[in-house]
Amino acid sequence: MHHYPHSIGDYRRDTMHLTLLEHGIYRQLLDTYYLTESPLCADDATLMRSHCVRTPDECAAFKNVLKDFFSLTENGYIHGRCEKELAAIYAKSDKASASAKTRWQQKQGVSNSGDANASETHSERNANAMLPNTQHPTPIESTTLVVTPSGETPPADEFNPKKPESVPFGRIVDLYHELLPTLPTVADLSAKRKAIVRARWQSLKPESLADGLNEFRCYFERVAKSKFLTGKSPPVGDRKPFRANFEWLMNESNFLKVIEGNYDA
Repeated sequence: MHHYPHSIGDYRRDTMHLTLLEHGIYRQLLDTYYLTESPLCADDATLMRSHCVRTPDECAAFKNVLKDFFSLTENGYIHGRCEKELAAIYAKSDKASASAKTRWQQKQGVSNSGDANASETHSERNANAMLPNTQHPTPIESTTLVVTPSGETPPADEFNPKKPESVPFGRIVDLYHELLPTLPTVADLSAKRKAIVRARWQSLKPESLADGLNEFRCYFERVAKSKFLTGKSPPVGDRKPFRANFEWLMNESNFLKVIEGNYDA
């Protein structure tokens, strides 16, 4: 997402003790959190380098900010307020899409389901256009999908790369499990996860089902060769090595970094 709410009062209340240098670093970390819509990298050296933290004073300020506002977890540095704001935005997007769908069904009637579906897509896009700019490329369904090997894979002869429903969620998850067995297992695909997987699929612009799945296979094979992404890097102090998960790998910013070779070897 490229826009997020900023309460001046809340921010000043929580950051009155920060130096100007610490303010700058904190805001940079917040921007990264919202831009990637995921926890910050757990490896301090990597996080410092990506945010241009260089001098001793900057390093000290960086550590103070992490200690005061972030919690280190298995998935990276978590920020409570950021997670709350992201969840609210996703919920609002889901609610707007569901509301648009209901309005069009009432207006068109069940008997005109074909025309209603066509108009509904346009209406849902309008509803989402009024929300903060996030990484959702299309309206999101509000239901949670339980992953099965074949349930989300359209038949090859029905594949249409321009249709969101053609995204083979199940097979992509199967490839992730097959090629990256040491990474956390995907138990289900939430609306948020489906949205980012759909965005990655559409960004690849596959001409066929096989072409798209082969792109994901190559991507996961590259991840498998990375010591950092698979948690095989030497630990830093008493902290566990970073280990990517499915949602982290599907994030737009992280996806591009992997493809560009930022985590090779």
